[in-house]
Order: sequence, then C-alpha cells, then structure tokens
Amino acid sequence: MYDSWETIIDISLSANPGMDACLSFFDEYYDEYLLMDKIAEGFTVAVDTGVKPAPEYYTVKRGDSLWLLALTYYDDGGKWESIYNLNHNVIASPALIYSGMILHMPSY
Repeated sequence: MYDSWETIIDISLSANPGMDACLSFFDEYYDEYLLMDKIAEGFTVAVDTGVKPAPEYYTVKRGDSLWLLALTYYDDGGKWESIYNLNHNVIASPALIYSGMILHMPSY
C-alpha cells in the first residue's frame, strides 16, 4: 500500500504523463485512502465482522449444530467443544442437539 497521495501521483506521472493511470487508481481506491486518513487522524471505525455477540443462553433451533453456533458467535467452529463442555449435563452427545434445548453459551 502506498503511504500518501503524493507518492501515488508521482508514480502515476512517471508511468503515464497523461494522468490516465492516476485518475483510474484514484477512482478505484479513493474511499480506502479516505478511510485510512480518518483512522490516522484518530477517528474510530466500526468494522462488521459478521460475528454476532453470543447471548448468555441460546435456544437451539432446527438445523443448528455446536460447530455452527461456535462459528456464528465466536468466529471459530472449533470452539464447539467449549459449548459442549459447558452444557455436558444437557447434551448427551455433541452430535445430537435438539430444537428447544437451552444452552449456556461461554463468554470469551
């Protein structure tokens, strides 16, 4: 990634005196550089990772699995075992969870 617009313009001018390359580069990456400038100025940026915050308790729905719950709430399907360990008294087998079961969800 280039460190400033001046660098981008200098590189573009040396490669293409007509500025075509610079203008298309500017159009393509303008929003990204604007965001980077705001971060550098001390603004905070919220990024949606797609991971939902885990509830304290979760009611199992049709199609759920421990792996899918771990992926949804902890961004790591491998953490299914933590859910199982916390609920071993309710879950007979980690492969068999049923609609309506209420699971205590780990907090990380």
